[in-house]
Parts: sequence; structure tokens; C-alpha cells
Amino acid sequence: MNIGEKIKKIRTQQNKSTYELADIINKNGFKISQSAISKIENGRKKIDIETLKEIAKALDIEVDLLITNQKPNIGEKIKYFREKAHLTQKELGKKVYKSEISIRKYESGKVNIPLSVQLDICRVLQIAPYELQAGFKIKEETNDIDLSKISTLKLIKELNSREDFPIKILRKGASK
Repeated sequence: MNIGEKIKKIRTQQNKSTYELADIINKNGFKISQSAISKIENGRKKIDIETLKEIAKALDIEVDLLITNQKPNIGEKIKYFREKAHLTQKELGKKVYKSEISIRKYESGKVNIPLSVQLDICRVLQIAPYELQAGFKIKEETNDIDLSKISTLKLIKELNSREDFPIKILRKGASK
């Protein structure tokens, strides 16, 4: 898998469009267009190191995840999330009832991490186990809508047209 394919995979796992990714990068002060991101993902444009760093930053991942063929081990991922949470090895250890030395060994990959400990670490770091496996936060897809931005009439029409909404809404004064 090349760098562009990795970017696309991670971006889609985070439910971000190329437009959203470009917007995040541009808000960070680096200029890139949606079409440039699309071309990078599809292998039609080479990526320079600065752009790579900005894309990794916007996806909230380490650059290494994009440029190496090896996935970071679980220990490296724990370290990444621990540091993002501003916890020391000692603090994390205390919260999961393990010593600082145990956390250091887990993070270095010197020992296997029992699943129960991985789950405790996920709980403390407020990440899902699948996010620990992936090595980055995965944005949950929501269907939330700001109803204040939709006219009442449009909302009624939308709800009445849906088969999964069992109630029909009538406007006051409207005939059946």
C-alpha cells in the first residue's frame, strides 16, 4: 500500500472527506486544495515531506504510520495515546493498577500486553479498543442535524416522505 492509499484509508476510517481534510490543514496555516489531496491519494501527485507532515497532523497520526510498511506495535500505540492524554507512565500505571516499569515494558514491546490490561488502558485513555489497534482516533459517524437551520415545513416534508418514520405530521389548518 503506497502513502496515498494509506492516507485515503485512514481518512475514510475517520469519516472525513477530502474537503474536510483540506479544510483542517488550511486552518492550521498550510495551504492545500481538495483536488491536491485527491491526486495524492490516487497516486497522481507526489507528496513532499511538509505536506506529509501536515496531512498526518490533520489526521492526528504519526508520520511513521504513513511512510513505513510496519504498523506500530500495540505498545507504541499506547505510548502515543498516553502522551496525547498528558499522562506519565507512572500515572497510567497507577490508573490501571500496574507499575511504571510494567507500562515501560508494554510500551517498548518487550512483553505481551494481556487483553484485560489493554482494555483497562483503553478505558483510562478514553479510546475504543479498535482505536488502539488502529493507532488513531476514529470519528464516529453521527446523523445529528442542527434542526434550528431547517425550516419547519421542510422538516415535516422530509419526515412524511420517510418510510422509517411511522407517524404522518399534518400542519395546523391543513386538510388530510
